[in-house]
Amino acid sequence: MLHRILTTFVLLVPNALAAPYSYPNETFTGETTQNGTLPNSTSLYTATGPTATATTFPPRPSGPPCLNTFYPSELRILNSRYALYNQTELHTRTNMFMALRQREDTFQVATQVQFNDVVAPNWTGCHLKFDIPGDSFQTYSGPQPILYVYQVTREAGSVANWDTYEPAIVSANDLVVYGTVDGASVQQKGITEHYQGYYDIGSGPCNQTMTFQVGLAFDGGDEVNYWQFIDTQPPLSPVHGFKLWSGDNWCIGQ
Repeated sequence: MLHRILTTFVLLVPNALAAPYSYPNETFTGETTQNGTLPNSTSLYTATGPTATATTFPPRPSGPPCLNTFYPSELRILNSRYALYNQTELHTRTNMFMALRQREDTFQVATQVQFNDVVAPNWTGCHLKFDIPGDSFQTYSGPQPILYVYQVTREAGSVANWDTYEPAIVSANDLVVYGTVDGASVQQKGITEHYQGYYDIGSGPCNQTMTFQVGLAFDGGDEVNYWQFIDTQPPLSPVHGFKLWSGDNWCIGQ
C-alpha cells in the first residue's frame, strides 16, 4: 500500500518529496543506523521486492586466495533534486546506499562508493564484489531493480553530488558500464545459493583511490525502482555491501 501511495504521489507531484526520503514498499522495524553502527535490533527493514523469471547459474571458476580485502572509505548519496547540495542528514552519512528511479520527470538518487588506500602489487587486479544484505537489512522494489556500476576518476574525499554523477553529465554514448547487479528476488536467491552470496561486478587494475558510481539502469514507469541498505564492514556483523579483492582472477577472498 505504501508503495502505491508513493508511486501516485511522485507522479502527481514530482518535486514534492524531500529529505529525509520516504521508503517505498517496506516495513520499518528497527532503529536507524549511523555511520557503520548497527542498532541492537536484528531487523531493520522487511524486503518485499519483485520476482523475476528463473535464471541458470553456471559454476564460478575457483582460484587461489586473494591477497587483500578492502572496504569502502565512504558512500555518498547523489540526489538529482539537490544537484550541488550535500548537507542534509542522508547526504552526510557515509555508510548508506540508496538508488531510486521512476520517470524522467521525477527525481533520481544514486550512490558513489569510494575506496581509499588500496595497496596491491602491480601484477594483481582489483575485483569489485557485492555481498547481498539479508532480507531484514535491505529494501528493494520495482519492476527492474537493476544497478549499473560506473568506474570514475575522483580524488579521495572530493565533493560528491548529482553534478558529479557521470550518467548525468556524460553522453550515454560515452558511458562505459563497469558491471551490473540484478536485485530481483530470484537473482538474489540464486546468488546466495550458488555463489556464496556475492555478485562479481567487475575487475580491473588497482589504484590507490578507486571510485564507483552506482545507479538504477532503467525507469520504473508506473512503479518506483528502488534499493536501499546500510553498507557494513568488520568488526560489525553481518558484513554486507561492497568490497574489493586484490589478487589473481577468480581469487577467493573474505
